[in-house]
Amino acid sequence: MKLIKPSSRCRVVFYPKTASNAQAEGDLGFLTSGAVSKCASAANAAVIAGIAMRPVVSTDSDYAATAATTSLPYLVDEDGVWEIDVQTATSFGIG
Repeated sequence: MKLIKPSSRCRVVFYPKTASNAQAEGDLGFLTSGAVSKCASAANAAVIAGIAMRPVVSTDSDYAATAATTSLPYLVDEDGVWEIDVQTATSFGIG
């Protein structure tokens, strides 16, 4: 899956991260309880935070850090729209 930025109106926002939640650069993140986690399914997609700009893996020093101590950069589209290019997927609606 690849996320496509449909417009040039984007900004970087730093969101608190969920403790012990791995993500890759480019992963879609969603807000839950005031922190961002990796979006793993359509059920998580109610409140999209943006696209992760930095990976977090279990060996990182900030992997287990709480939302109160660590924030990560996310790319956010000003219009709130992203397109997803997929080869095989199940369709679902967000929002």
